[in-house]
Amino acid sequence: MNDHEDLGPPAVELQELREPAAADFLGRIRASIHRRLFVSDTVDFAFRAFFETMFDYLDLIMRSFSGATKPTGKEKD
Repeated sequence: MNDHEDLGPPAVELQELREPAAADFLGRIRASIHRRLFVSDTVDFAFRAFFETMFDYLDLIMRSFSGATKPTGKEKD
């Protein structure tokens, strides 16, 4: 059963109000979505970079107090 079958015929008064979409309508929607995605990615990167840097400095300070060295992956022979 299709949902459109239950609605019956469209109201004539509402059909008279129908307007075609402007030619740039989809372009404006697409641009708005891309703009929001760009802002979201930019804010995410800014906060992630800030907090990763702060945690790296905190890690460096904690290691300097404890005297531990961070392994570099290279072994001396």
